[in-house]
Amino acid sequence: MVRIFQILLFPEQDVKLFYKVVFSRWFLWMAIMLFLTDIYKWEIHYSDNQKEIKLEQIENDRIRKSWNYMYNNNSKEVKRLMEKAYINSKETENE
Repeated sequence: MVRIFQILLFPEQDVKLFYKVVFSRWFLWMAIMLFLTDIYKWEIHYSDNQKEIKLEQIENDRIRKSWNYMYNNNSKEVKRLMEKAYINSKETENE
């Protein structure tokens, strides 16, 4: 009686079936993993963008409220200066 210990990386029989089962599953799992990593990267990017947009909206809201407060609580001369500054800022944006 002879004992043989072998590690077979490739089957001796049904080679086509072996490759069909192993590689079809391997490609399927690789495709799923690639899809999940791309979704994860997109979600992180989307989340960061939304956070940045929200911070900018908060800052713009603060600026707008302070502008309205200054405009409503000052004299006509200050209001004219503020209107002139507002008009000048629009002109510089268009250039």
